[in-house]
Amino acid sequence: TYGAYILAKAGSEITELSGLKGKVFCYPSTTSSSGYIYPRAVFRQAGIDPETHMTPRFTTDHGESLKALLNGGCEGAAVYDEAFLKADDPAAFTVIKSTEQIPWDAYCVGDIVDADTTEKLKAALTELTLGSELAGSVLSELNFRGFLPGDDKLYDSVRGLEKFLSLETDTK
Repeated sequence: TYGAYILAKAGSEITELSGLKGKVFCYPSTTSSSGYIYPRAVFRQAGIDPETHMTPRFTTDHGESLKALLNGGCEGAAVYDEAFLKADDPAAFTVIKSTEQIPWDAYCVGDIVDADTTEKLKAALTELTLGSELAGSVLSELNFRGFLPGDDKLYDSVRGLEKFLSLETDTK
């Protein structure tokens, strides 16, 4: 799993989610769970409609959202936890809110695939175990470290936020 942070610039007057109302807010992209979908659910959970209470600004990635926030291109931003922790100066930002833990993407096989093929696919993927030498050599250029068997409990946080997700607007 990983997480996300909703940030403001350190030293700004913004110290809570409601302080972002009426402000420009940076998102890396509409396809980012940690930089768009989850933070928007967190806003809704707090009674803030991101569609009407903030002006969105889209950057090209999480690092660009941090730069835009630092340089005054927006008053708030959402980024995944590792981007924040690897920022040149994390102290330049104030964490307003963190999301629940976000499970990594699940790869699922549908009913149309026979059981034997399903087991072969599972074996092939789980052979690329997290951090293994084989996974490193196969996946090194993808900035991806490996696969783990699924654990349905990791999706409890998704179930808890489901009523605050608006997939019509959050995945356009």
